[in-house]
Amino acid sequence: MSNKKHSVDFLFVIVLLLFLMISSALMIVLGTGVYERVLASMSDNYDARTCEAYVLQKVRRGLAAGQIETGELEGASALLIHEEIAGRPFVTYLYAYDGHLNELFTPEDSGLGRIAGSAILPLSDIQFEQVSDRAIRVDFTLEEGKSSSFLVHILPMIETADAGADTAPADSESEEGGTP
Repeated sequence: MSNKKHSVDFLFVIVLLLFLMISSALMIVLGTGVYERVLASMSDNYDARTCEAYVLQKVRRGLAAGQIETGELEGASALLIHEEIAGRPFVTYLYAYDGHLNELFTPEDSGLGRIAGSAILPLSDIQFEQVSDRAIRVDFTLEEGKSSSFLVHILPMIETADAGADTAPADSESEEGGTP
């Protein structure tokens, strides 16, 4: 009977170890799947946030509402940011081309096309729509097919050239200590 008892104990230990090994293997397989989904979601969110931040940064660089418009570059939807450098007009185009968000900074009369731009980040498509004179809707699709959109509000530029002349109250003292 003693040998039988030891056999049952040994068999119980073996079954228990097998159960623990199978449970551990299942946990690893399930955990790997969850990890991969979380990693893919984080990557998609990062790409979406990066696209949004990049477009917003470019719009803020445009400064005034009159310098930013939606349009096309060789038939593709584009955001145009106009600026003048040393008296010469330049334009920055943001558009989708060849699986990427592209940027092209060029003189307005250069005639350069979409192929001349620089790839910024992976992106399947991007569309710009002028919603109002102060807002542009941006719809984009990432490489994996995830779509997202956001609204860009264009704030008017504050004129500061003459602001210094009218800012001091008439009854204040001047820096020399006298009255004006």
